[in-house]
Amino acid sequence: MVKRKNPPAKGTWAPPGGSVKLGETCFDAVKREVLEETGINVSPIRTMTHVDAIYKDGDSAIRYHYVILYIEAKYISGTPVPGDDAEDAGWFTLEELSNMKVEKETIRILTNSFHLL
Repeated sequence: MVKRKNPPAKGTWAPPGGSVKLGETCFDAVKREVLEETGINVSPIRTMTHVDAIYKDGDSAIRYHYVILYIEAKYISGTPVPGDDAEDAGWFTLEELSNMKVEKETIRILTNSFHLL
């Protein structure tokens, strides 16, 4: 998990991620983004689910709209260190994450996808 350094979710813990570059596959983007944000090498396995993340401003106008793919990946190598647009990075249990600033939807997806609770 990484602690976001930039809006819209600044200060929130989330799985590493970012934009897909033109011509890049989603799986290639996962490998690149995880490495950039955490220093960890992964091998993507499958798409678990997707989420529409819509952030509104104080006037209820849509400020950001992201389509987020949650992709399961196999750990290959590396130690979590923050990089790129992350304030911090680390491994956490679901119990630990439930006491941190994490979107409820993220906890739900991780719990349902891995049947850990």
